[in-house]
Amino acid sequence: MNVLFCDQSLLKFGYSIYDASALQCTLITAGVLQLDDKSAVMNRLFVIENWLNDIIAKYNIQHVVVEEIQMQRNVRTYRKLCMLFYVLESVCWRKGISFESIHVTTWRTHGIKTMLNLPDGKKMTLYNYFYTQFKHDQSFDHNVSDALGLGLYWSRITYPNADIGWDNNKA
Repeated sequence: MNVLFCDQSLLKFGYSIYDASALQCTLITAGVLQLDDKSAVMNRLFVIENWLNDIIAKYNIQHVVVEEIQMQRNVRTYRKLCMLFYVLESVCWRKGISFESIHVTTWRTHGIKTMLNLPDGKKMTLYNYFYTQFKHDQSFDHNVSDALGLGLYWSRITYPNADIGWDNNKA
């Protein structure tokens, strides 16, 4: 089954797609949807919705996993993240695609830190790990590394005996 992993944002939306099964979880592609920061939030939400519909169709996505949103000190930021979360979940619901969210402390701070034997679960530590793995690609950023890490964590938890593979040219 093809699974989409999202480090969702209204500016740089990181994603990765894995073909996941009990035997093998393989990275298909990863990247960033770059959004126009001068565009109204509602316009960016429509761009994301259209992009998500295209990705679902192109890669035959059957499951979507996103990072759970957290209460922000800035209420306006939290409101925008809630709107984005709603767009993602509602597209999946309308298409009959299963959807789940995982809290950052579960997947990165504790999970991926242990799985990869990292010194800590910080965003930049994970970025540096994957940046090295993917040949120092200049387009690679922490949004992609978080989407890759979320995918790796989910794959390991869901299919603990599966081989995890990726082609370093796909991110």
